[in-house]
Amino acid sequence: MMQNKHDQIEHGLQSAGWLVQNQPDADLQASLGVVVRDYPLARNYGTIDYLLHLEGKAVGLIEVQAETTALTGVPIDSEKYNRGLPFTLRLFTRPLPFLYQSSGSAIQFTHTFDPMPSPRSLCGFHRPETLRAWLEDSMVGETPRDMAAEYFPEHRRRGRSFHERVLINMPSLVTDGLNAEQIKVITNLETSFKENQPRALVEMKSGTERTLAAIRFLERLVQFADARRVLYLVNSADIGQRLRKFIQDTLSLDNNTPFTQSCPTQHLTDDRLEASARLCIATLPQIYTLLVNQDPLEENKMSKLKEVPPFPYNSTFPIESFDVVIIDTCNASITTYFRPVLEYFDAALIGLTENPTQEAIDFFNQNLVMDYEDPQSNADGLNVISFD
Repeated sequence: MMQNKHDQIEHGLQSAGWLVQNQPDADLQASLGVVVRDYPLARNYGTIDYLLHLEGKAVGLIEVQAETTALTGVPIDSEKYNRGLPFTLRLFTRPLPFLYQSSGSAIQFTHTFDPMPSPRSLCGFHRPETLRAWLEDSMVGETPRDMAAEYFPEHRRRGRSFHERVLINMPSLVTDGLNAEQIKVITNLETSFKENQPRALVEMKSGTERTLAAIRFLERLVQFADARRVLYLVNSADIGQRLRKFIQDTLSLDNNTPFTQSCPTQHLTDDRLEASARLCIATLPQIYTLLVNQDPLEENKMSKLKEVPPFPYNSTFPIESFDVVIIDTCNASITTYFRPVLEYFDAALIGLTENPTQEAIDFFNQNLVMDYEDPQSNADGLNVISFD
């Protein structure tokens, strides 16, 4: 039986660890995350379809839309949700920081702590633990949202969200050991991230030069923007092993220590993410089979599919598992065939390719941040070892 939109929304919430209850009998202490249906607003503003609570305090909402309505995200300056919140409502900050809009089959999310809040599409809801961690990054006690970054130095330095940390925390690039093309790649990617572009495509020949540029960029994201975890997708397990060996032999730019010391790396071969891992290496088929909880598909079965079929939310690998996903050797077949996998995570996507196709450029929202200019690949003394 086909679920209606409210059933779909509540199933998604429950899958992500939320407890859904009715108003006025809700027990806000029954779980870390409690969602209250049809919460009444003040001043004749009606109701909130779903009001999200953490530790008994309101932190966000879900606005339900019809299936036929194009989702544009909840306006952060909505009079209904700003003026309509009862003064007796316990909350961490006003306005509410986490705004979802859903038709059941689609979800838009706006994080109001971002410096340029804009809705982004999700395939599920974030876990209560994730929103709690974002609040801890963003707040001092119950300090109002508009004062947290302005008056508290520790938050001005740290930033209230991943996007804000990219904007304010990235120091000048240390260019030692980097050639002109690598410097351009890293600089253009950082500019794209600061402009809040969710996807970016890089055109550059494969080999250690491209790999090193990607490693240096993600090193900066981890060290200065506190990217919690990055996924690096490769074409095969063998390439993944060689990539991990390359990373193990790479030194950090800032203190000349092994890169893996500041960025613990996991070659994702089992069904669990290591808590300490900041960088995970895997193939797309590996990620797909982990997400759908099944053995790897036989190649002849996969070749008969035009694309991998949609799959449900997997609580073992929640959508917020990665802040950034890097797709090596990204082409039209990957962005078409594995599109549901690439769009499962609530993460910024970076594609690396030698020959960008129009399909790949379209997938990355026309954001081709680097055109290959035929540099002399051995000019900087690096041996080009292909990871293709």
